Amino acid sequence: MFNPLPFQQDTIEKLLFALTAIWKKEGQQLPLVFKSPTGSGKTFMLAHFIRGLNKLPNWNIDKAFIWITFSDDLAMQSKKKFEEYFENTLENNLLTVNDINRGKMLENDILFLNWQKVSARSAESRKLRRPDDERMRKESGKYFEDFIDGTKKDSRSIILIIDEAHTNVTPDLAQQIIDYIDPKVVIHVSATPKPEIVAKSADLGSYIVVNRERVVSEGLIKEKIITQTEEDLKKIKGKDLDEALLDFGLEKREQLKAEFEALGKKVNPLLLIQLPNDDSERVQMGEKTKERIASDFLKKRGIKENKIGRWFDKYPKPDGIEDNEDDYDILLFKLAAGTGWDCPRAHVLVMFRDIRVEQRFIQTVGRILRMPEPDQKDNYRNSPNLRVGYLYTNYNRKDITDNWIDKSQNKPFVHISKQKEDINNIQIQSAYVSRVNYGDLSNSAKFQASFIESMNHYFGLNKGDILGKAKKKLTKKGIDLDPLTTNQIIVDAQFEDYDRINFEFQKKGHDIFMEISQNDVEKTFNYLCW
Repeated sequence: MFNPLPFQQDTIEKLLFALTAIWKKEGQQLPLVFKSPTGSGKTFMLAHFIRGLNKLPNWNIDKAFIWITFSDDLAMQSKKKFEEYFENTLENNLLTVNDINRGKMLENDILFLNWQKVSARSAESRKLRRPDDERMRKESGKYFEDFIDGTKKDSRSIILIIDEAHTNVTPDLAQQIIDYIDPKVVIHVSATPKPEIVAKSADLGSYIVVNRERVVSEGLIKEKIITQTEEDLKKIKGKDLDEALLDFGLEKREQLKAEFEALGKKVNPLLLIQLPNDDSERVQMGEKTKERIASDFLKKRGIKENKIGRWFDKYPKPDGIEDNEDDYDILLFKLAAGTGWDCPRAHVLVMFRDIRVEQRFIQTVGRILRMPEPDQKDNYRNSPNLRVGYLYTNYNRKDITDNWIDKSQNKPFVHISKQKEDINNIQIQSAYVSRVNYGDLSNSAKFQASFIESMNHYFGLNKGDILGKAKKKLTKKGIDLDPLTTNQIIVDAQFEDYDRINFEFQKKGHDIFMEISQNDVEKTFNYLCW
């Protein structure tokens, strides 16, 4: 069993005191806010906190827990962490949605649940919920509401724990679910809790905060994350930006590897390369994907294929890649490693922006936040480069501030009529106009000849235009024959507080204009045409 660090033990005791104190107060859904930085071991501290409630002197309450996350993977990951932390010494039963047919939670049970399974708008996405229309209900088995009803029938209190509360708790339907559960206490777990919940918990004396400095000093997370510098980009004049970013990442990885070896450490630093999520569309359009560009470049640089891991589309996550001594030097991925994946040896990140739709990739930066050997933090005191994460990206500041900050809200509720009797199915006639082929221009060769003749006439071109004469005529008509397509790249930025990185991106560092890669020029042009 893992033992808590001093700051973690202090936090666990504060959580125990706060919960038992507000339990004495009148009312339901009393908030307890647990604010702790990413990488501080929030799940670890909460696991010890829950275990501590089992045998707390002078506080013998019949209770059960519902642990909410925002995906099935994270729900199972949280459950797995409990099993790892305590092995066979945990007194609490760990439940999943498959246990809902039991009809109730017993004392100290913990149900790990994907929030979307009960709060989604569409009936297809929330199969655990009981339909209002009795005719739509299944003949056997229990619904989520039955599970809650059975637990309450035994006079058992419920403690609701909402992981990443700033993401999961949204208005309307989410609150309806919380009202149905009606827990005595709601524990909001987040690195960036919502101000209104903080204010309520502060009034109750149930606002628990872990200072980031303590987490850094214990060697759990890196001191800061830094981007490419202006000096870096000045060195690559005339070089394709895609290849330059990959070069930066490779060179930094080699530098860090040498520093680990100089310390006698068996840590193989991992370079993460995040590919755009639109890569599959590029294949259909006949374009070269970033995955192909990256693979070709790595091969050109002499990187062996067995040193490159892939985790996207048809590629499952390579086994053991999280181990400090694993042989993979590089991992290509899309969204899979964005959240809920811990790889402490991940040290360098190259991020390629998505031309078509900007994704919220802010979570990905957190993959290079952790330190590989927190139990040996003193060994790194004189190695500042090993206490920093490195980010190389062609995202610009506007991409980040406009798209990475989550502004989404639940959609307005859609009311569906319950009156379904005496309604005949309506058949609407469909008409199709088939195209025999896509030769819309019946004689494309004639069109091309006509088009060229028209252009030559407009620009005054003829077959005698040699030795630059044609270029002069085109330039005179306003054609730019040496165009540069640029993008603002953020440089010289240092982000010390990862959990506020989306806001720090608005003010840290400065911007310079860089010519975008040839691949991005092609992608941008094709997208605009589309």
